[in-house]
Amino acid sequence: MSTLLLHTSEQEKLTLVDAKTLEIIQKFDVPGRTAVLGASPHQRFGFAIHRDHDAITIIDGVAGIHLGTITVENQPTHFHAYDGHILIFNDGSGSVSLFWEEDLCAGKVAPQQLKVGPPDHGSAVLVENILLAGFLRSGRVIAYQLDNMEKLLEFNGCTALHGAAQIDNIAIFGCKDGVLLIQKESDTLVSVQIANPSNTSSQNRVGIIATHPKSKIAVGNWGTGLALIFPQEKTMKIINLPAHPLKFSFDDAGDFVLVLGHDGYLYELDLEGNIIRRSQLLDAVIPPKGRD
Repeated sequence: MSTLLLHTSEQEKLTLVDAKTLEIIQKFDVPGRTAVLGASPHQRFGFAIHRDHDAITIIDGVAGIHLGTITVENQPTHFHAYDGHILIFNDGSGSVSLFWEEDLCAGKVAPQQLKVGPPDHGSAVLVENILLAGFLRSGRVIAYQLDNMEKLLEFNGCTALHGAAQIDNIAIFGCKDGVLLIQKESDTLVSVQIANPSNTSSQNRVGIIATHPKSKIAVGNWGTGLALIFPQEKTMKIINLPAHPLKFSFDDAGDFVLVLGHDGYLYELDLEGNIIRRSQLLDAVIPPKGRD
């Protein structure tokens, strides 16, 4: 059975529903407002991050049960799930909470708590056995050996770093002036920065990144459009859209990019950025103000 985990900003509850019938399976009390909602790599476990309460609630969507609400270090925020693991960056303590999906299947909810640097609005990616932690204020990424947390390397120059994702052995971080790629090649980490395309507004940047395990491209926000990022080619392509994107992600198979626009339409794009079809789901909403 496929399920959806829902929340509203007004209620301190989570609602688990059947994805086909939309019937409510269960409601769960949580300690406070849910700032971020995410899913484990295989979509079984839902994570609700309560930043203001230093807490994370985990729901087993298959069993339909509340697996646990755990207290973590200060201000859990950025969520990243990939290849059997989940990383949550705790801004107030400069630490990362690491969960393994196989542990969750066994009912073990306690994460590894890993200190990675000073308090900051950060994000983290795990490439094989290398933990990469990025920091907004310093614009740097620090690489650690996961098993002993030995500091290996430091990458600088990603101004106003925000957002992180990965494709295979390549980590992707959003920067004010482009995107930073860090790739593991044998026992070496290699970095390259893709600059923002010329003749584009300085008000636009990549700060939110979506990937899919079966896709070789990444998708980033870009003002009223999107940025298609091609890590292997080390290039970036800007896509203009009819409406400001509110949310974007890949479809289940990773073959298309789905974009919900402020006009209420769901746009389906191919991996070159061409609009294949659109359908109206909602009434038009007011797009957010300011830079993405």
